[in-house]
Amino acid sequence: MPRERGLDRRSWLQILQGIVLAVAALYFGKQVLLPLAMAVLLAFLLAPVVNWFERRRFGRVPSVVVVMAGIVSILGVIGWTVGSQLVDLAENLPTYEQNLKSKIASLRGSDNGVLKNLEQTVSEVSKEIEKKGDKNDSPAAEAGENGSRRLSAAQRSRAAAGGPLQPLSRPSPDGGPVEELEEAQLVRVVPEDASSWDVLKATLTSAAAPAASVGVVFVLVVFMLITREELRNRLVRLAGTGRITLTTKTLDEVQRRISRYLLMNALVNGGFGAAVGVGLLLMGVDYALLWGFLAAVLRFLPYVGPILASILPIGMAFIQTPFWGMMLMVIGLFIVLELVTNNLIEPLAYGRSAGVSTVAVLVAATFWTWIWGPVGLMLSVPMTVVLAVLGKHVPQLEPLGVLLGDEPALATDVNFYQRLLAGDQEEAYAILEEQLKQRPLVEVYDRVIIPALTLAERDRQEGELDEHEDFIWETTRELLEEMPPAMPAAESAEPAQADLERTLVVGCAAQDAADELALTMLKKLLAPQGCRLDIVPRVVLVSEMLELFAARMPDLVCISALGPGGVGQMRYLTKRIRLQFPDLKILVGRWGYSGDAQRMAASIKSRGASQVVTTMAEALEQIRCGTNVGGQELADRETHRG
Repeated sequence: MPRERGLDRRSWLQILQGIVLAVAALYFGKQVLLPLAMAVLLAFLLAPVVNWFERRRFGRVPSVVVVMAGIVSILGVIGWTVGSQLVDLAENLPTYEQNLKSKIASLRGSDNGVLKNLEQTVSEVSKEIEKKGDKNDSPAAEAGENGSRRLSAAQRSRAAAGGPLQPLSRPSPDGGPVEELEEAQLVRVVPEDASSWDVLKATLTSAAAPAASVGVVFVLVVFMLITREELRNRLVRLAGTGRITLTTKTLDEVQRRISRYLLMNALVNGGFGAAVGVGLLLMGVDYALLWGFLAAVLRFLPYVGPILASILPIGMAFIQTPFWGMMLMVIGLFIVLELVTNNLIEPLAYGRSAGVSTVAVLVAATFWTWIWGPVGLMLSVPMTVVLAVLGKHVPQLEPLGVLLGDEPALATDVNFYQRLLAGDQEEAYAILEEQLKQRPLVEVYDRVIIPALTLAERDRQEGELDEHEDFIWETTRELLEEMPPAMPAAESAEPAQADLERTLVVGCAAQDAADELALTMLKKLLAPQGCRLDIVPRVVLVSEMLELFAARMPDLVCISALGPGGVGQMRYLTKRIRLQFPDLKILVGRWGYSGDAQRMAASIKSRGASQVVTTMAEALEQIRCGTNVGGQELADRETHRG
């Protein structure tokens, strides 16, 4: 099994330099890159709709015009409806004043009310601050170098109440009687009323930049939809025709994932907003359509969107009536809808369409918010999907695929071996339990345990196990004993089953404990079928082993060799057994062998082996076939053993 090598120091340095340059470009190029990114994502979202019109024999340009006109019309209707409701809400806010006062009075009237305690705390803190300010207001502090004076706390209080100010005094420079100053006067600067032209100019100036960005995005989307094949071909040309397969796969996967994610996200969030609007309308909350629209829009923001979407409707329910029931109902509505959406609708709608891990989404949301602000938060998931796909297909960006993707970082066998190295027996067994729920025992042996032991054998030969070696063998042996037995054979098994129930197989390890563990697995697989497998201890010499074969007369001998080692011992043992027992069937198990299996099998058979297998499933099949002997021969063997 080839070893997966990590990146060297130079590669990591190059990646770090690339990340720094990319982050700097994203941060300082925000004004250019943000509209471009939004246009690309919108083009991915609208491309399937344009294709639908084209399949209905619309031309490319008419299809794009129809789609964009529909989008503008929908946004215009929504904008007019939301704007009118906002204006109406602003005009009617004073009508909710009495309800708000009633709720505050009910809070304040309670003996343990929150507002009462808060008001008392603020009052005490204010008094302490005023005391400290009076203590520091000494005549020396009031006298400045330029003759300026400050008002005392009492004078400020009288001024705030509209009363006259008392005259200030100061000591005379020569120590004589106190001089009285003129009465201090408060001066209020009143700005001039702005003209209509100034208001219009300020409004247009503040709206010019967002309007320009929206216009740029709109134009880019139109041209991207019209010339998307040309843009795709140019990207393929930039990547190089030598990488046309890689580039094509990358572009197709990016388009498929992002288009599906954006479409499903729009449908889910739109459905969420519609449910909020209908629910609030049934509850009697004012401006329910406005809150439903805001809920749909704000939910595009990961994590914080639903919380922000619930604040305004809850506040509306709070001020709309003097009672608390409506507000509690609105809170319950958002909780129920969010739970249903997160746990039922989103898993069904998204599935594995995004292909980004949950932790990656959290980190990406923080990163893109820092780079591009709130819009970056909304674009965080699609942008992260693009990076994850690039990391999956581009070798130079493989770390991005590992960090951002939702595929398991480690194969099951590697994960199992890593837990053994860490001494975590419980998690190692949990991995085996999870695998047993998905596949039969023989496949768990072949796909998880044997590859893991092969990795251990490789590390043992390279001197990397040290003190972990004995722990790994012993832990694996204990886990094998705790695992449930294999399922017994069905009654409708093939005719060889009857002979297999009286079969004796003797197993011998070629070299070490790993080879012996493989025989233990094979024994556990054969036991439910009535086949007996005796394992010869590793400490037994070859001459003693041959005497044991002569005494027991086994139907088959299985020589076990797991991992890259033990080849010489296996060949020597096979040759010795064949010389002394010419008719004995010899099965050699080269468990986990990943090289040229046919060439390896031919080499071992030339030394006397009857069959060579690399998996437990093959071994079971060969044992069934190899022990299918005649009834008289089987009876003679049973008599000799007796």
